[in-house]
Amino acid sequence: MADNKQTKASSKPEKEKSTKPAKKADKKADQAGATKVFARIKQFFKDVKGESKKIVWNTWNDTVKNTGVVLMVTLIVGAGVWISDVVFRQLMELVYSLAGNGGEAAMIMLSNLF
Repeated sequence: MADNKQTKASSKPEKEKSTKPAKKADKKADQAGATKVFARIKQFFKDVKGESKKIVWNTWNDTVKNTGVVLMVTLIVGAGVWISDVVFRQLMELVYSLAGNGGEAAMIMLSNLF
């Protein structure tokens, strides 16, 4: 029993002594962690610079050719949408004219079509 009291009493001063250096170690660890963060940021920008050197830009002729292709596809798709709009508008007018003045009958006819 006496040994237990001595070990408990002797362990308390050791804990107190160990906390002071631990605080210093924590500060050093925080500084090291901050240094690691800045080192990682620096490495990131170095990697970005290295990767940007690997970029192969298109020539002017390729750029003009690709722009022409995009414009042509846009015009073709736009024309297809416009033609579909005109056809469906004419179909709606036909359904309304067949239904007469009753808009409700026209909606019933449309629901039966689709």
